[in-house]
Amino acid sequence: MTEIEGHAVLLANPRDDVLFARIAGHQVRRAEKATQAPDVPRRAIRRCYPDADLYRQTGVLIEGQPTTVWFAYRDGRHAPNMPVTQWWKGNGAPHATLGASGQLTDASPAFRSLVGMSPSEIDEGQLFASLGPDMCRELRRIARNATDADLEGAVPIRLPRGSRRWVEFHSSRTSEGGIRIELRSLEDRDATSIRAATGIGLAAATDLERQSLVSRATRHDLAPGEGLGAAGQEGWAVLVVSGIVRLLVHADGVEPTVAYAGHGALLWSHLGPTEDTTPMDVEAVTPSVVMRLSTWSIRALIDSDGPFARAVVEQSQTLVSAIVSTLAARNAATLPQRLARELTLLSDLHPGGGLISVTEQQLADGVGSIRESVARSLGSFRRRGWIATTAYGLIVTDPAAVRNYSSPNTVPAASLV
Repeated sequence: MTEIEGHAVLLANPRDDVLFARIAGHQVRRAEKATQAPDVPRRAIRRCYPDADLYRQTGVLIEGQPTTVWFAYRDGRHAPNMPVTQWWKGNGAPHATLGASGQLTDASPAFRSLVGMSPSEIDEGQLFASLGPDMCRELRRIARNATDADLEGAVPIRLPRGSRRWVEFHSSRTSEGGIRIELRSLEDRDATSIRAATGIGLAAATDLERQSLVSRATRHDLAPGEGLGAAGQEGWAVLVVSGIVRLLVHADGVEPTVAYAGHGALLWSHLGPTEDTTPMDVEAVTPSVVMRLSTWSIRALIDSDGPFARAVVEQSQTLVSAIVSTLAARNAATLPQRLARELTLLSDLHPGGGLISVTEQQLADGVGSIRESVARSLGSFRRRGWIATTAYGLIVTDPAAVRNYSSPNTVPAASLV
């Protein structure tokens, strides 16, 4: 959350794209000073990020102060974001150094391939031409006003013959006054995130077994409230790559939440009853990426791989513990305490703070209540300064107070990851 002018803040998404946040912040500051409508800065931002969106909400109560909140989305509101990592610290990232003279040196072949440049030497003008004039103008403005050494984000690169490629970058100043740049494609980012998720959720399987499972899997990008329709399947298996999902059951027309899960969680239908009366399902709470795995392959691993079977038992125990804590909360805690518990669980799966794009109805499903009652409890939390609620989700401004109010002994010690 970035302060803009007076009682105004910016929430930029993805949270790790510093360049996008600075470009959006610059346009929002101009809009605030000129009292412009959101469509003016939105058009300016889209000259650099074609899929970006921008919204404004006034009168949001943050720590007792009515605040104007701007919401900037680089890839659209419902675009999922991969886990935040310092990927450039690994070995082998495509790299180059832009010298103080404007010459590009030490450019690896992979770097040149990503930006669509020939193996011959190039100058600063050739490099920046691939970014387009609007992005170049913003980069030069940021460079003039830079107060820190590092910058990261994602930019669209213009390739030969008119095509484009999105790349993530990290830049840092060298001791000689140049700029060290590391790149990776979004395809590499996604592949790395999937490998990381399988390394957590399928840690007990061998490398070969993990590769085999992923090769048969299908990727699904889910918007909030969207599921896979897994309840209608005889069996299902899902690996969570990014975002927050909830495991729920369909019972008597309601869909109570059994547990929440995030990056690296492996969920499948063996964890619950198989009767048609209480089928289990998966639904995205925030924009999420999941991989649907072969249930046949999962069952085969359970039957043939002892360490994997033991891991399944351990995960089942974790789920039972989560269910017990949920039952304890619903029987012993008030609705506001149950809601505080729900917000604590979501905050634990949403590191770094910021906006959690959850709706009142999703929270009501989680605590087993109705939306109107949840809205009243949220209003009480808001007046105490614990949260801020917006049209696009909520912000937990005082996580410690929310956790303490929730009866901490009902918060499970571990998630399904």
